[in-house]
Amino acid sequence: MKSPNLRVERHDLTTDDLPQSEFDLVHARLLLGHLSSRDLALSKMVAALKPGGWLLVEDFDHITCGVVDPAQAPERSRAYRAVWAADLQYMQAHGISLDLGRRLYGMCRSVGLVQIESEGHV
Repeated sequence: MKSPNLRVERHDLTTDDLPQSEFDLVHARLLLGHLSSRDLALSKMVAALKPGGWLLVEDFDHITCGVVDPAQAPERSRAYRAVWAADLQYMQAHGISLDLGRRLYGMCRSVGLVQIESEGHV
């Protein structure tokens, strides 16, 4: 899709220097949780925003994942919890942040953002 007032760019936050104060919108979806230097990546994204620009970060928080009511289906519930526990262990062993969703608001404050809205869905 071409539009005279829209420019879409991709950057590798782990290696690229981003232009400073250049973007009206910076969007990262399911990215920060996978990066070991997520604080640096967030700082780079904020620095790339024009004054008054928007930052949209969407990421998971795994606190409610794996919650199943055992009374509904005890056997499925036990198997599901075992698989989910193994998945969480794997993610944690590979550096994926399991609690990023609940820490993201504070991270945004720590890089100087002031008009922050946060929304969560379960």
